[in-house]
Amino acid sequence: MKKTEKTEKTEKIILASKSPLRQELLQLITQQFTVLTADVDEEKICDTFLSQRDKFSNYDSLAGQMVQALASAKAQAVAETLTPLADRIIIAADTIVVLDEEVLGKPRDKKEAHDMLYRLSGREHQVFTGVHILSEEASESFSSEAKVRFYPLNDFTRQCIDFYVDSGTSLDKAGAYGIQDEGAFFVHSITGNFFTVMGLPLAETARRLYKFAPEIYF
Repeated sequence: MKKTEKTEKTEKIILASKSPLRQELLQLITQQFTVLTADVDEEKICDTFLSQRDKFSNYDSLAGQMVQALASAKAQAVAETLTPLADRIIIAADTIVVLDEEVLGKPRDKKEAHDMLYRLSGREHQVFTGVHILSEEASESFSSEAKVRFYPLNDFTRQCIDFYVDSGTSLDKAGAYGIQDEGAFFVHSITGNFFTVMGLPLAETARRLYKFAPEIYF
């Protein structure tokens, strides 16, 4: 994609995410963006969806709509700090890990991180990422799902878990792991989009963003 030096025009696109990884991924589409975030009560949004479980045909549908709602809330929160939004475009994303119809969020401490990784070992879980693109004239949301299988527990896996948790790396990640770092040592296979697991489905995001800002491409 087109590479340009950052100028005032870089503020046309705003990434509503603190994630350094999402920032790196968006740079593969364009470097014409800046980062701006606002607080969102993610737990409240998740609780609202989970309390309405019986309204959804299956858990995958619930999870897909929930991550879209989380991403939308992040984009809207940033939009409210900008008056007016004018010609700027906001991109927001959120990712959850699901095991046995239970959302595994960021672990509260090292013990919970350790427990999560043991639970995931030898099992297949789902990763859902929702993306919301917002401009003054339009908005669009989508979600993407991938299935990830971990290697079973053995001596190597146990030592990897101990090392990973002790390093503190797992504490700021949904499901207590990141596929972009040493968390990759746990992953046996992926079914679906690799970038969904990383936190930003790159190809679909690029295609949908093109409708909002074709001038940033090529």
